[in-house]
Amino acid sequence: MSFISWTDDLSVHIPSVDAQHKNLVGIINNLYDSMQVGKANGVMRKILGDLADYTVTHFSYEERLFKQYAYPDAATHQSSHASLVTQIRELQKQLEGGAPISIKTFSFLKKWLTEHIMKDDQKYSQFLRAKGIQ
Repeated sequence: MSFISWTDDLSVHIPSVDAQHKNLVGIINNLYDSMQVGKANGVMRKILGDLADYTVTHFSYEERLFKQYAYPDAATHQSSHASLVTQIRELQKQLEGGAPISIKTFSFLKKWLTEHIMKDDQKYSQFLRAKGIQ
């Protein structure tokens, strides 16, 4: 069973963005599965690095769309993005320092991702779809 299950509630109905969100869910699930089976910290560091890198890639994609189509709430949304990137980088530092990834970390990632998509990303969904974004 996946730690985070993709449901229609998570869809922003923009296929390109949904595909990226599904990738983020997949990386978090991979990280969780690795923790569950006791994989070494090196494997966990790699997966967390993948999550950090892909998060930056995804956020950059959204922010390019915001700029291109003059999304009115872009600054607030970008601030939320920056906050998560900072938190993930802090988790990376902790893991590098020998701290284990805990269930609390996963609860944070799950809550942040699902709430961000269901609240913040839903706000831009209709705006960008009206501009023809897919």
